[in-house]
Amino acid sequence: MTPKRRTTSRPRQIEQEPSQLTSLLTWTIGILLLISTAVVSWIGSFYIFGHPEEPFSYKVLALLKKVEPPKRFEALSAPRGDFLAPDALYKRYSELNPRQLDELNSILIRNYLRNYQQTKEPVPYAVGQYTILDTFALSPDDYFPSGVVAVARANQDPRVILEQIFPAHLSNVTNLERMLQTGLEINLQKKLDFSAIVHVQKLRDGRIKLLALPLIYGSYASTQGPGTFSLEPPASLNVAAGLPVVLTPRLDAATEKYATYRRKAGLPAEGNTKVAQAPTTNQLLRVQRPEAVDGETPPVPSPTPSPVPPKAVAAATPNKTQVLPALPALPVLEEPPVAPAVPAASPDLVAAVSPSPQSTPTPKPSATAAPSPSPSATPDAIANVKDRKWQVYEPGKMPRGRLRPAGEMQQLASEGLAGERVYLQGNFVVTAASQERAVLRPQSKNPFGDDGSKVRIIVDFPAGAPVPAKNERISRDSSRPFLITNITRGNDGVVNVTVREITKP
Repeated sequence: MTPKRRTTSRPRQIEQEPSQLTSLLTWTIGILLLISTAVVSWIGSFYIFGHPEEPFSYKVLALLKKVEPPKRFEALSAPRGDFLAPDALYKRYSELNPRQLDELNSILIRNYLRNYQQTKEPVPYAVGQYTILDTFALSPDDYFPSGVVAVARANQDPRVILEQIFPAHLSNVTNLERMLQTGLEINLQKKLDFSAIVHVQKLRDGRIKLLALPLIYGSYASTQGPGTFSLEPPASLNVAAGLPVVLTPRLDAATEKYATYRRKAGLPAEGNTKVAQAPTTNQLLRVQRPEAVDGETPPVPSPTPSPVPPKAVAAATPNKTQVLPALPALPVLEEPPVAPAVPAASPDLVAAVSPSPQSTPTPKPSATAAPSPSPSATPDAIANVKDRKWQVYEPGKMPRGRLRPAGEMQQLASEGLAGERVYLQGNFVVTAASQERAVLRPQSKNPFGDDGSKVRIIVDFPAGAPVPAKNERISRDSSRPFLITNITRGNDGVVNVTVREITKP
C-alpha cells in the first residue's frame, strides 16, 4: 500500500512572492517618475517665465499668449533711467569681462521684453551726437522683423558705436532708407529722447557697440525731399535670431562706406581720436501728428527744425505729450498799460500789427531781432498765417502738448521749442491790435519772477475770429491756451513770442 504524499501551500506562496515584489517596484518607480516630472515642470515653469529672452522660453510664452508686445511709452511715463553720454557709456561698459557682459545683456533685453514692468533698475539711455555710417533694412530673419538699423558712431568718442533701431511698418522702410543717409547726424537729447540700450558688445579693437531703440515712437521728415516716416513698436520679435543685429561683416562694410564718404567730402583721414565732422547737408526733423478731434482728421504740421542747426535731430518726439494742469488764475493788476514796442522785425512777427488810432506817441523802434537758438517759423507755417486758415478746436480739445506759463518765456527762448508742441498760458494786456493780429504783454510783477516788459506776445487770429481791443486784459488757461509757433530773442533782450489762436470763442 502506497503512502499518500502530504501537500502544502508553501510552494505556491513562494511562487507568488516574486510577482508581488515586481509590482511594488513598478509602483515605486512610477511614483518617483511622477514626482520628478512635477519638480521639473515646476522648476521649468519658473525658468520659462523668468527668462523670456531665451528663444525656447519666448516660444512657449508666445504659444501660451503670455507675451506682451513692446509698448509705446509717453515722455512722462517712460521708465526711469540714466542718460549716458558716449564717454560715460564707454567708461561703464568697456571694463566688463565676457561673463559680465553676458549677464548684463540678459538683464537688458529681459527688461525690454517685459516692458520694464518687473524691474526697479534704472534704464540706460544713450544721449549725444552720432554720425550715421550706413543703414540696413531689417528682415523677418532679424530680431526686429521690420524697419531699419542705422550704424552710427559717437562724435564725442569714436570708440562708441551705436546700432540705432528704427522699428517701422514695411511700407515706411523705403522712406527710412532714403532719409537716414551716410553722414547724417543723430542728436539724442536728454529727457526728449528715450533711446534705451538693450545689448552691449565689446569689439576686438577695444571699441564697444551698443544696440538701442526708442521707447517713444515718433514721426520724421527730411529736409532734402518729400515724404515722412513713422516709427511703430514691433508687433512681434524673432528672439531666435539673437543680438546684435549688425554683425562684423556689416560693420566693416559700414565703416568703409563712411571712409569713402569722407574722402568725397574732402575731409582728412580719421584715427581713433576726435576728427573733423563732415558738413551736414540733410536734416532729420521731428513731425507732430495731431490727434483727430470730433471725427475730423487734422492736417500734419510742417516739420519743425531742431534747435541745434545745422545738426539733425533723430530723437523721437512723443505722439502724446501731456498738457499740464491749469495754473491758478493770475491776479489782475491795476497798472497803466504798457506802450507797444514794435521791432523792425521780419513780416512773420509784427509787420501786420498797427496801433489803433489814438493820441499816443509813436513808439521808437527797437533793434532788429536777432536769431535765437530756437527754430524759426517754417515756410508752410508762414503761408498759413497769410491765408489765416488753420484748424481750431473746442476749448480743452486741442492736441496734447507742453503747457508753459508766460513767466517762462525767457527760459524757453534759451531752450528752444525742440520740435515740440508748446502752449502758452497766463494773463496779458493788449498793447496794439489790428484786424488780424494783436500784440500782448504779460502782466508785470507776475509770480514767476520774470519782467513782463521783456516779453512780447504776437498773436495771429484765424480769419473771422474776434481780435481783442487795445488795453483789454485777457487771461488764458489750459483749456484755451495759445499755440507757440516761433520764439526769438532780440539784441535788446526782448523775447518775441509768435502764437496762434487755436480755440473757438
